[in-house]
Amino acid sequence: MDVHLLREEGRAIQSELKQISDIENQAVGLKGILDQLPRAHASEFRSEISGLASQVKKEKRVLNSALTKIVNYGVPI
Repeated sequence: MDVHLLREEGRAIQSELKQISDIENQAVGLKGILDQLPRAHASEFRSEISGLASQVKKEKRVLNSALTKIVNYGVPI
């Protein structure tokens, strides 16, 4: 595989990982806001946020794995 293409792919993955970090930070902020609401009103939203956070973590693992493979090929990112 072309080193240039791997480097570009690695940079794109790094960009995605930064966006995922931003999403994770937003989820933490939302959980903090939900803690201030009455429990009955917030439980549905908590469940949704937890599901989304779980999905984001899965995607982050996949992207980190792909980035690690690129780096292991000796391609500087």
